[in-house]
Amino acid sequence: MEVALPASTSCVDEAAQPSRTVHCAPPSFTTSRLQFVPLAPVHAEDLVSMQNDPQVCRYLTHDVYSAYESALGLVHYSNEEHVRHPGLGIWHVSTRTTHRFVGIFSLHYVHALQAVELGVVFSRDGWGKRLVPDFGRAVLKYAFRTLGERRLIALTDPANRSAAFWLEAYGFWLKADVLVDGVPQSLFLIDEATWTQLHGDADGNPYAWRARAKRG
Repeated sequence: MEVALPASTSCVDEAAQPSRTVHCAPPSFTTSRLQFVPLAPVHAEDLVSMQNDPQVCRYLTHDVYSAYESALGLVHYSNEEHVRHPGLGIWHVSTRTTHRFVGIFSLHYVHALQAVELGVVFSRDGWGKRLVPDFGRAVLKYAFRTLGERRLIALTDPANRSAAFWLEAYGFWLKADVLVDGVPQSLFLIDEATWTQLHGDADGNPYAWRARAKRG
């Protein structure tokens, strides 16, 4: 699978991070099944429907998605994050064929850990559609190949076993159990070298990476 990125939108932020290739504007990209578009006011209705679903937001205690009370607040946060850290922000994800909203993901910089955090929320329409492999390959390829990140972190509720499963499937490992504002969280980590090694011989199947890692 190849991620389609607009060639005219990239530049180098040499003053801030010389090794990092960034986008001068938030990028859109696609996979064979999904479309990723920077969060915008037009997506407010989708965001509200997701925020009002208690099952979808069950584990969102200290994530950026629950840090803002309104859908437009999330859009504002995404725009600000891109200004502070070009290439980062929040994306609206939909299917390419039906344009059905299936979730959002974010990349945002955590100053305390000096790392970029990956956040993902699938909407109810994204459940059970076997989107995780396609989604994960696109997101990690964008972070490591396009942005040039050296590592990513993810924080999850320790009870969220489905999140832990797919993070491990893509090569993340559990670094530590930590407290975030007094709330227990599981800190997962993946570095670019690990992702490259796993991606290079897995034939596009992330679950093969997980099986091979368990063997050895």
